[in-house]
Amino acid sequence: MGQMRLRFDPKAYVVEPLYRDDNLHLWDADDPSDEMSDEIEQAVDAARPTPQAADDGRESDKAPKEQAGRAREVPADERGSVIAAYPEWDRAAGAERPAWTTVRDTPAPLGDAAALEAALERLGGFSDRVARLVRGARVGKAARLKRQPDGFDLDLDAAVDAAIALRIGDLPDERIHRASGKRARDVATVVLVDVSESTRDRVGASSVLEIEKLAVAALGRAMETTGDAFAVRAFASCGRDDVRLIRLKDFGERFDRETMARLAGLTPGLSTRLGAALRHVGAELEVVRSHRKLVIALTDGEPSDIDVSDPLDLAEDARRATLSLRRRGVDVFGVTLGAAQSSAVFGRANTIPARRLEELPARLSELYFRLARL
Repeated sequence: MGQMRLRFDPKAYVVEPLYRDDNLHLWDADDPSDEMSDEIEQAVDAARPTPQAADDGRESDKAPKEQAGRAREVPADERGSVIAAYPEWDRAAGAERPAWTTVRDTPAPLGDAAALEAALERLGGFSDRVARLVRGARVGKAARLKRQPDGFDLDLDAAVDAAIALRIGDLPDERIHRASGKRARDVATVVLVDVSESTRDRVGASSVLEIEKLAVAALGRAMETTGDAFAVRAFASCGRDDVRLIRLKDFGERFDRETMARLAGLTPGLSTRLGAALRHVGAELEVVRSHRKLVIALTDGEPSDIDVSDPLDLAEDARRATLSLRRRGVDVFGVTLGAAQSSAVFGRANTIPARRLEELPARLSELYFRLARL
């Protein structure tokens, strides 16, 4: 009770309802007199606790009764407003803890968009190479061409029509085959950026976070040109009650200069609770209508947080979150930057290691090639 912060007042406490079962309902008796009824009501009313008004100007300690079936609203603070709660895997117990992590919507700070664009231009053809591989990838649903003059399969509707035409003496249509056309672009992507304190580490002349910013800027420009539906999220955490999600770009927004300013304003800090962030972006993808759904996570290492002593616990939770998304039809790829190149979370086939910025176009081309073959 002390941990739950429940206040106990022994002077006003009484067990309700106040009654004793004396089995009088088994006997046929006359109605009680009015005097006896008044005495019973007075005894019951006297036993019930009455709310005492605070005489020192403070409100009563007793909280108002909440309406059943409605979530209690939590006011926003510097950490952001609460938007969702998700389970987390307990590796020691071998079970999920329901509603164990809290995700907060944290406002995105604005940075210098011009400086980020200038840094991207100084890389020469880096942005162009990323744009070519995104534009050339055929990720989506293959178009089925019916009533073709040749092909590998029969078009059953056209074959039935041709058979009917032969029976009634008409000239049948020879286009009774079915072929597969080019893949139509139909993919929805969420780019998830790790902005924990470890992204401050240097990789060559740049930090991990600076490499992530340049990669997301080039990838965002390419997807904006092709018309793909995509969103950009950044995340960090400070315990299970404070998983901060920063909205850099939503699906319906343009990747414009304001988005570049949000991306440029990211700063490293806090920890990496990857499983909760993956579950939330997966929930956002569920409402998006698309044939293929993709999550690209840019991170520098394994998950960790201040309230978890064993890092394997959060790594196992993130792995299970990844498997849950794949069972729901969401492809999850992890682009690991820096020295830590672990494949425990995303799997060996879906982990794309990149030690330098120059390797990212080749690694992203491998990602889209694997995705197109699925």
